[in-house]
Amino acid sequence: MNNDLHKAHVDAYYDAKKDINKLLWFLVGIVGNLFGVIIAAVIEPSAPTSRLYLFECTPEYIAYYSDNYKIKAKSIQQVWAAIGFVSQFVIIILFFVWLELFT
Repeated sequence: MNNDLHKAHVDAYYDAKKDINKLLWFLVGIVGNLFGVIIAAVIEPSAPTSRLYLFECTPEYIAYYSDNYKIKAKSIQQVWAAIGFVSQFVIIILFFVWLELFT
């Protein structure tokens, strides 16, 4: 892999980590239940094109960056929606344990 594509990969990784709202996807997982996790798997975020065209990047860089950005951003969405979904069960279990201990 040449340096330009490696830089595109690293830039896309860090930009996706910075751009994706983890709290939003956590709440989508809680509120949407399993449907929220499915939404996170279906919605494909797009790479911010303004960053790419400001620096006059090559077409190969833009294509590689966009593909890697989508992969990483979608992964973050899915993980945080799943964490929100699973946290419901943890809260429910803790609530029932609390009821048993204090009633």
